[in-house]
Order: sequence, then C-alpha cells, then structure tokens
Amino acid sequence: MTDPNPDSSPPGRTTPQRILVVGGVGAGKSTFAAQLAAVTDLPYLPLDGYRYQPDGQRRSRMDLEHIATGLAAGDRWICEGIFLTWTGSLMEAADTIVWMDPPARVAAYRVMRRWFLDRLRHRQLPYGFRKCVRLARSTLQPHDLHAVRAAAKNLNPSPAALSEATNPWREKTVRLRTRREQIAFLSRTASDPTARRP
Repeated sequence: MTDPNPDSSPPGRTTPQRILVVGGVGAGKSTFAAQLAAVTDLPYLPLDGYRYQPDGQRRSRMDLEHIATGLAAGDRWICEGIFLTWTGSLMEAADTIVWMDPPARVAAYRVMRRWFLDRLRHRQLPYGFRKCVRLARSTLQPHDLHAVRAAAKNLNPSPAALSEATNPWREKTVRLRTRREQIAFLSRTASDPTARRP
C-alpha cells in the first residue's frame, strides 16, 4: 500500500494518467474524483453512468465488464465507483488506485446529509428516504467480498472487501482515510509539473 504522504514521493515522479477511485457508500469518491480531474485535466468517468441502458434496464455483468475493458484501454481517465465485480480490467490498467476509506460514521453522515441537502434544494431525488436510511446503515454493516461478488445487486463493500479486491495491485494503491490525506494527495498532484497536459 502506497504512503499518501506527499513528502514520501521520489523525485522525478510523474502524475498518473489512469486513476481508479474506489470506496464504499459515502466515502467521498465522486467529490474527490471531480477535484482530482480539476487539477489534472483528466477526463472524469463516473461508473454509475454505465450501469443502465438508455431504456432504464440494468446492464448485465458481462456487458459491464466489456464496457470496463473499453474504458481501461483509454490513455487518460479517472474512473470512480463502488463496484468490485466488473472493474478488474480498470484496476489492472490503472496507474494508481485511490481507495477512499473514511470512518464508517463519517460515511453514514454523508449519505444522510446529501439526501437532505438535495431535498432542500428541490433536486430530483434518485431514491426515497427509506433507501437513504438503508444506505446509511450499510456503511455501518458493510459486506465481505464473497457476498459482494455473489449478490445480484450492488452491496456496500467492507474495508476488508476493498483490501482483498485491491490486494493484487497493492503497490499502486493509495489508501486515503482522512481529509488531510486527501488534500495532501491533491496538492501533490496539482504541484506536479506533469499534472496538466500542455
């Protein structure tokens, strides 16, 4: 597992051009990936957008694996999502895997806060309050990798599940537990002269 401390990076480093951001529900993946895209000019590709066909039907796991393989073949990207069952090609192709791992209570708070803020701002809500509560609870009772892989629907992976899933690529995985570590990672990337393509 790579140290998130920017001072530990060797001189002459270059900014990764293919980054996969993973983590559980409420981990802050989308926010961090968008911030990372802003300082690198890398295309940001949220994986949530590929789960459904234009007619609203869920894509099969085989279709999603095919899509992930196509995305992985790109030269420059930031992909982000909770998914561990069909993103193996992205993990393999990524220069860096960023694992967002805040405390469970923080993730639960974020899930609830996001729902209430969207409601106050009169945004279209993707799900009702009961599902919001279920998602918040799932941060406190996440699932192991076997359950995640066996389930027909998406389950919230536990830290142990994420550790096991990223283990084959642990040398290029950065685990960010705190906001301070996130800021340090963003700062290091933004200050890298190779971070932005001319």
